[in-house]
Amino acid sequence: MKIRSKLTVQFISITAAIFIVALYFIYKQFEFHIENEQYTLLESKALMTAEMVLRDEEKLKPIISTYYQEQNSELPITGNTAIYNQDFECVFKVNLSAPITKPSILSEVKKSGILKFVDGSLQAVGLSTNSNKNNEFIVVASDVPDYSKLKKLRNILFLSFLL
Repeated sequence: MKIRSKLTVQFISITAAIFIVALYFIYKQFEFHIENEQYTLLESKALMTAEMVLRDEEKLKPIISTYYQEQNSELPITGNTAIYNQDFECVFKVNLSAPITKPSILSEVKKSGILKFVDGSLQAVGLSTNSNKNNEFIVVASDVPDYSKLKKLRNILFLSFLL
């Protein structure tokens, strides 16, 4: 192999490696941005739900949700917003068939004030809030992350590398 050919192959290899690293960096930054955006939207959702529901705090009673979970077990898991009292009893749910949040996670939310976590296939935000009567409640908003934009970006980056 001639020196000219070796240099050409080395140059192409180094350029391709640098390009791959740059594309990977772009992909990871976009993924980070999408996850942060999702958590911000969930936090907003939790705050709005808490503000609306906790106005009529007297009407909130613990929900027994085992019936709904058994009846609707074949349904896909989707997002939910739930409110828990100080005893970690669920007093409000948007989606009655959604599973309840584990008490260990709720106690962590109570300690830290706000917690971002993943619950199965759902991204979730839990936050501690007080009602008008100064009773403490924990609000958990969860939803299925939408990675469709990330998949489109991955395809675009892959195609641009090939070109």
